[in-house]
Amino acid sequence: MRNLLVLISIIIFALPSIAFSQSDDSRCFTLSKCVEIRQNTFGLSEKDAKKDPLYQGLDAQDACGGKTAKVKEGDVEKEELVGFCYPTTRIETKTSFGSQTVFSNIGEFIQLIYRYGVILASIVALFMIMTAGLKWIFSAGSPEAITGAKKRIAGALMGLFLAAISYMILIIINPYLINLRLPQAWLINPEELAPTYCSETKKDLAILYTADQIKNNAESTLKSLKETSLKSATYNIKPDKAVCGNEYFVKGTNGQTCAGTLCPKKGNKSQVCYKKVGNKQTDCYEGNIVGTVFNSSMLADTFAGDVFTEDWSFAWVGTPSLYLVCSNGKYIATGHDSVGKEEDTQRKMVYYWVTNSKIDEKLKECDDKGGVKGLVIGFFFDEAGDATDEFHFIGMSGKNAIDLGDTGTAFDGAFDKTAKTASKSLFIKVEDFKKGIRLDINASHIHDIDDNEKDRKAFYGALGYE
Repeated sequence: MRNLLVLISIIIFALPSIAFSQSDDSRCFTLSKCVEIRQNTFGLSEKDAKKDPLYQGLDAQDACGGKTAKVKEGDVEKEELVGFCYPTTRIETKTSFGSQTVFSNIGEFIQLIYRYGVILASIVALFMIMTAGLKWIFSAGSPEAITGAKKRIAGALMGLFLAAISYMILIIINPYLINLRLPQAWLINPEELAPTYCSETKKDLAILYTADQIKNNAESTLKSLKETSLKSATYNIKPDKAVCGNEYFVKGTNGQTCAGTLCPKKGNKSQVCYKKVGNKQTDCYEGNIVGTVFNSSMLADTFAGDVFTEDWSFAWVGTPSLYLVCSNGKYIATGHDSVGKEEDTQRKMVYYWVTNSKIDEKLKECDDKGGVKGLVIGFFFDEAGDATDEFHFIGMSGKNAIDLGDTGTAFDGAFDKTAKTASKSLFIKVEDFKKGIRLDINASHIHDIDDNEKDRKAFYGALGYE
């Protein structure tokens, strides 16, 4: 008996330590958010979406910090129900069990039956005690009748004790032994990753740091400011209004940030936002395009890469050139006012152009060639282990650089065909270029052709090269 009591004591005090609560749980939804996502994701009607959408059991209360939470909408703060959000409607029975007809799963049904079973056992025990008491009263001193009544009362009390103590023991050991619930799939709050630059997101923004704050404060001060600013952040800034040098919270990313890229024109010249080598923060500089050429290959600029894969070697590319491409595939060098490049300690090279005043003049040359298709950037890529570098034309797919083809040693490479066959959407738009754009180039995505026709067909076949 003593060993049994010791074992029960260990279970009672040890098992509760297994449970833990999480204050910021992605399963927690407000009532309005749960209804909205059930409608939008599962196509439920408004009536069905509002029908018992939240689970607020003990585990949900632990995870969400209670049954209600304060929610801020603009400048208004209100209290709203919170809990785990059911992905679909719950099961509804035609028969009422203790006034309840809606259940999440069989576990919730068993839980209800168990509770009512304890209540029923208590009622039966009380009835047995009463009947045994009456039997004792009317026993007329009969020893046999009195003994039978005592046994019945003792049995009823023991049953009542066991019913009560079993419930208490299970609650102490682990509340979930009483609150039986089968594994449930809850909806999860979507949380997106914030891009490096605010221009690459569609989410609303909230200001975190201004350029002056970044410049004049230590990292520890900025970190402290970020923690306090997140609680009071107001997301009322559009991505295209995010100013270069500032840093912004991105809505729906749990405090992740992005860098602003908007630069005003300087007179009639465009400016581009970027961070020069050695600078602490981004700033606006005169130009049309800026980016970083890097190589994500594990073998980049290594002996193994040079010998076995003929990978590109640092600093990856030479001086860039800009070309205007006409719809018939004719491409024209535009020239430039100035061009610059810098190498940083991470073995990357930054390139940029100062505003090109010659583009408008070159546009006229496409009038008799079907009009303008777009712009491309041309680079000589430095090939490791090979004395001959390769010249490639780089376009833009969304925000990403794309290799549109090479020139070949006799200027008979893939681009002489893909300039005509590739989709117009893969070329840099003239109007975007004039405003100023950022384009990062991963050298590992640039195809090593070695003037091989088989490689050209393999790499550029999707662009129309045959």
